[in-house]
This record gives sequence, C-alpha cells and structure tokens, in this order.
Amino acid sequence: MGMLGWLAGWIGWVRRPRLRDRWVVLLLFAAVSTVAGLGLRAWHRRPLGIILDQTTMRVSPHGLAPAVGPLDSGGAVRILRTQPGWTLVEASGSREGWVASEAIASIGG
Repeated sequence: MGMLGWLAGWIGWVRRPRLRDRWVVLLLFAAVSTVAGLGLRAWHRRPLGIILDQTTMRVSPHGLAPAVGPLDSGGAVRILRTQPGWTLVEASGSREGWVASEAIASIGG
C-alpha cells in the first residue's frame, strides 16, 4: 500500500506542479507507512519457540549463571539468538534470558 502511495505521489508531483505541497504530504505518508510495514514484516519473521519442559531462564549461557525466572512448559517465547547448547529468548514481552536449547522446540520464522 505504501509503495502505491509513493508511486501516486510522484506521478502527481510531475503532472500537477501547482499542488506540490499536497503531494509532499502523500509522499511522506507513503514513505513512513512503507518503513513501518517493513519493520513489522521483519518483526513477525523472527522465529518463535515453545517451551517443552519447565525450565529456568538464565542471565548468561551456562548452567551456573543466575536465574532470570522460570518458564512453564507449553509457553511461547521469541527466539533472539542461538549458540551451541543455548538459546537467547524473550518471554512475556520484555524478559530476556538464556535457556538450554533442548528445552525449546522452534516453530515459525
């Protein structure tokens, strides 16, 4: 939709030069909506995971790291990064922590 507005804005800019201030508004709106759409698309492409067994999120990727909090089995998390044996996840919208990779089933993304 943003790209159609962008194209229409430039066509209007060229064909109706006396109304350029209106076309500028359309071009700005089209640019903002295109960037927002691309950002949402990138956000929704991030992979999700399901917690298989009740586990604990940790501050860093090793078993002796301080706990951030528990994760219940069946809960959904957003996978941010992986490294051998550990996965950085985001749970409940803002809590981030490391979880053992075998405790998560990756879906989507």
